[in-house]
Amino acid sequence: MDRLDELHAAGVLLRTLLDTLVTNADEMRREVAAGRRIFDAVSAVSDEASRDFRRDLHAATRRFERAMQATRGESFRILIQEGGRTVTEVARAAELSVQMVKRLLATVDTIGPDHKP
Repeated sequence: MDRLDELHAAGVLLRTLLDTLVTNADEMRREVAAGRRIFDAVSAVSDEASRDFRRDLHAATRRFERAMQATRGESFRILIQEGGRTVTEVARAAELSVQMVKRLLATVDTIGPDHKP
């Protein structure tokens, strides 16, 4: 359940930041449509706050990707350990290579529920 909670939290944060990005892009489009030069509209959002926002968006994206990997790895681990499936069977069912399934299984050990990126 911890992995699902982390996946949910990471998804909510990413969605919030993306919503902000869409709102800002809409505002820039309105300003340009109203006659503001594109250069001026872009320059207005190219300050320190914009750099911080892009950094936060990148970090949120990475957090979400890691949570997705860990969740998939955990589901594969359950199929193998509790479901009696082999790595090859899981790979076939998921339409992934055996190597990719093994990598995702490795995330179960390296990205535990308490991992903070």
